[in-house]
Amino acid sequence: MSIVKKQLIRYATSVGANLAEGSGGSSRKDFLYYLCISRKSCYETVYWLRIVNSRIDS
Repeated sequence: MSIVKKQLIRYATSVGANLAEGSGGSSRKDFLYYLCISRKSCYETVYWLRIVNSRIDS
């Protein structure tokens, strides 16, 4: 499996996993912490999608 595919799967699945973990948190602080991590994973997913897109366009 290519590194791009592995990274894309890793970060894309991390978004939902962190949202789920934050929803089960014991405080608002926990929820916001995991929400921030999830947001960062979204940005990383977009990065890897751009890499894939640039390879397709080439």
